[in-house]
Amino acid sequence: SRDHEVEDREYTVLFKECFSAVFNTWLEGAEGDIPQSPKDLAFYFHDISIREIVVEGVPLYQVEMVIPIMDCKITCKSIEIVRCGV
Repeated sequence: SRDHEVEDREYTVLFKECFSAVFNTWLEGAEGDIPQSPKDLAFYFHDISIREIVVEGVPLYQVEMVIPIMDCKITCKSIEIVRCGV
């Protein structure tokens, strides 16, 4: 189905003009083959939230993501999503 085709596409997410980025890595609760480093794992999002905030009059996006073996919070001015392989 067309919905299935959309789900199988790969995308790159670009966070631009970032003011902060915090990454917390963890292995507790990891299932299956435990990666020896973060680059050993194909990442996919478990959860992502994006909210608009204003800091000192500057409109920003605050992004929180949970990915296998890590969670992160990024605060930036813009986000671009690019479809890979086009």
